[in-house]
Amino acid sequence: MPSDRFTQLQTQLNVLRGHLLPTPFDPTGTYDDQEKVATAALAYRVLSHAEIESYFEDRVMQAVDHARVAWENTMQVSRIILCLLAFSGKEMRSPPDTLEAPNENKKKTWPEQVDIAKRLSPLIANFSYYVRKENHGIKEKNLLSLLLPIGVNHSRLDPTFLADMDSFGALRGATAHSSRSTSVRQAVDPAEEWKRIEALMSGIESVDTLIDSLIQDIPRA
Repeated sequence: MPSDRFTQLQTQLNVLRGHLLPTPFDPTGTYDDQEKVATAALAYRVLSHAEIESYFEDRVMQAVDHARVAWENTMQVSRIILCLLAFSGKEMRSPPDTLEAPNENKKKTWPEQVDIAKRLSPLIANFSYYVRKENHGIKEKNLLSLLLPIGVNHSRLDPTFLADMDSFGALRGATAHSSRSTSVRQAVDPAEEWKRIEALMSGIESVDTLIDSLIQDIPRA
């Protein structure tokens, strides 16, 4: 069963389709006001991309928040916590030689040397900051940076889906960084814009299921 956030994504995309794309589609791709239809279709492309990007960021943070609360309550390590550590890019230093700080200068930071909770907290904060502030897209590199650190098994990710997301991300980038007149001069078929998003949804739902499984496997008290 899809998550509430996935259902919300579907709803928002349907709203965009209703507001921005013609009903019904002309099978020839020809409309009375071709420029207006093309401009609206490009807006649909960009805004759909934003909705999908927001969905992935929200779902990833849902998983992290569940794992963080479970860690704080049970001190048991979930796959999400383990992968946050493994993909943090931070060095996991060896234990220090002494339990107590060797001098006053190191006393304030010494808990980070001996307390696993003190080591983990900044990693969660750093990942959360990346998701909310530094992620800018849904291309393959973006999705791997979001999904692998929360424990999504790489073997369960469909390479074709990632390639399709890459292509869609590139299209959105080209649209967002071109003038409207330049973009509209290109062939823009609103029906194709809609079909592209619809084709991506099954892959997104599969990832949604993987994230739900990770959340369900978090140790409970």
